[in-house]
Amino acid sequence: MPDTSQYKKFKETIWTKAFEQQLVGSMQSSAFVNRKFDGLAQKGKTVMITDIGRPTVTTYTGDDTNFRLDPAVPLADNSLELKVDQYDTCNVVVGDIDQAQSSGNINSIVKPAIADSLAINQDKYIMKLFAGATNKETRAVITTPAQALAVLEKMLVKLWENNVRVDENTFFIINPWFYSLIRKELITLKTQNDTLIRQGWVGEFSRASVLMSNYIHNDGLTTNPSDWIGLLTKNAIALASGISNVEAYRPDDAFEDCVKALSTYGSKIYRQEQIIVAPIAKS
Repeated sequence: MPDTSQYKKFKETIWTKAFEQQLVGSMQSSAFVNRKFDGLAQKGKTVMITDIGRPTVTTYTGDDTNFRLDPAVPLADNSLELKVDQYDTCNVVVGDIDQAQSSGNINSIVKPAIADSLAINQDKYIMKLFAGATNKETRAVITTPAQALAVLEKMLVKLWENNVRVDENTFFIINPWFYSLIRKELITLKTQNDTLIRQGWVGEFSRASVLMSNYIHNDGLTTNPSDWIGLLTKNAIALASGISNVEAYRPDDAFEDCVKALSTYGSKIYRQEQIIVAPIAKS
């Protein structure tokens, strides 16, 4: 059995915090999902997303001597349940744990060895969820910049028609080959922010940020397979994500320390009117 007796000084809280910080920074989808539920991401838990509808606004037609309001109308309850039902594990050699803790070198270990791999899994999961949105454009074969720009314009118009404000923070999520067609039409993103660059920010189009991802979902259909790109606000998708367990141990057959971790998460589209997706193909 692995020996854990020597890890009484293992600082689980510090390692967990490092995991979570590096994971958020490594995920491309952190840029466009609502992460306010992260602290609730425990294995098997159901998170309640509380949301109410907009009030009905009526025109006042009375005068100063005959002031009457219409009867009060209850606000619609649009609350949804988000299930934390996705679990990823990792188990890696980290060298000397005591040395890592004393030198403050935890982040440099966690990020390349663990956080990036966990981030890829979560990004793929969210991109697949994203592709299942209700508001879908017609499949389009894209071979020219003009055709690509037309797809973006159609999604913008539909989002605005769904009463999303033109000054709302919105995000196009596209893949590399689509980006190559529209690159010259984008407003260049001038930033030295490593996090934004790592999350795939490549520019702006019609006030919307444009993010390029390697993990855009392909439906894999035998006939007419499509990549699913889209446009959304940051309120469209909720994500609850966290690190539930981090443990240190030394295997019987090794002279190096190991750390294993459990990542738990769940996601849900809770503002369908604020997300538009489009299936596209090169041929």
